Amino acid sequence: MLRKPDQTISRTEFLQEASLIEDHIKNRVEEPLKSYVFDDPHITRPNHSFFDVHAHSFSIDHIPKDFIKLLNWVSNQDKVNLTALLNPNLGRFLGLRDPEKVIENLISVYDRYFDQKSIAPKLFIVNLAMDMERGISGAPVFNYKTQLEQFLRILPLQTSLLNTGKRYQYRQTILPFIAIDPNNPKAYEYFISAFRKDYNQTGIQELNDRAPFIGVKLYPSLGYSPLDPILLDIYEICEKKSIPVTTHCGGLRTRTNSRKVEIGQRKFPNNVLTDSKKVVNVPSKEAMKSIFLDPLHWEKIARQFPKLKLNLAHFGDNEEWEKFNKNRRDPTNFVVKTLKMIKNFDHVYADISYAYFDEKNREKIRGMMKQEEYKNKILFGSDFYLTEVEKVRTRELIKKLEESFAHYPEGYHLLTSVNPYQFIFGL
Repeated sequence: MLRKPDQTISRTEFLQEASLIEDHIKNRVEEPLKSYVFDDPHITRPNHSFFDVHAHSFSIDHIPKDFIKLLNWVSNQDKVNLTALLNPNLGRFLGLRDPEKVIENLISVYDRYFDQKSIAPKLFIVNLAMDMERGISGAPVFNYKTQLEQFLRILPLQTSLLNTGKRYQYRQTILPFIAIDPNNPKAYEYFISAFRKDYNQTGIQELNDRAPFIGVKLYPSLGYSPLDPILLDIYEICEKKSIPVTTHCGGLRTRTNSRKVEIGQRKFPNNVLTDSKKVVNVPSKEAMKSIFLDPLHWEKIARQFPKLKLNLAHFGDNEEWEKFNKNRRDPTNFVVKTLKMIKNFDHVYADISYAYFDEKNREKIRGMMKQEEYKNKILFGSDFYLTEVEKVRTRELIKKLEESFAHYPEGYHLLTSVNPYQFIFGL
């Protein structure tokens, strides 16, 4: 059973220390990124910036050894894809044991794309860390702390010379989101250390006198509720400090392999805050989707924290999109539920990572971008490098996505520039 540990610092101490995080993102963002973004009055003009809000650089050495056993719970197609991902030859090709190589591979994809279009926008890629250390049994080669250390050592570097004759500085290009798992007993401390320069309780030297993180990444299917008390405290701070939160709301390829999970819950009997734990059974794939990934779980959070900037990543999984393409009014469908969330709450967004593979989906997304209630709430994300194990490569998918918007370039601009800027840097 996956058990929920207590935090190494108290809730009171967390709220006190986290309250000292800079209130405004402009004051929190470090140079050279700060000037690169906030001193540019044209940042969201057409062809001036391009955002990918959903990408990864964690290596296969950061994946727990028992991850492959999860293939028993997924479809035959997923088995093929994941087996390909773990294939040593493909791993070498993508540089999957070298996070810097993964990052440069994706930047080079965009660089070639810009070169073909004869444009040179500022490129921003959200790098989403993944803390799988507790959710999946079997220790990885490198733990989560080491994953962050390796990534932060890369951040001061730059790419080699690419197609456009340009070198990309990672500090200007990469927007790091820290993974927070409330089952990590140091979750409170990791969060504060990510956003306060004068507080570092992680043991990661690269966080001494530095706070390079821009946002938070959550992955509830690793075995925790979106309503976990630890996360509720973190949402409170994120709302006050305008820290964006991206949560996995897609497929179950990555998830806990525990069939019993101890989750945290918070109640207010007689107006007294009470945190407790309960054990939930996870007997099937359907049960896991319902318990951990339903987009409407976030409705309570959006009501409690109405200014929290929240991205419901993936817009549902392939199965949910197939159902949506057959029936767009099914209230149980994850795509329908996601649309409800972004329509009803001013600061809730959804990225299309992994959802934009299918041509039918791209057509539907274009249609959504023409509707007033959705057009400012949808974000482009590639889901690189997981995209690379599909039938179509990332560089081809970007072209196909733009082609889908050939007669509606304003929508493509909103999707890849204006909306992501507002989610990440807006107040």
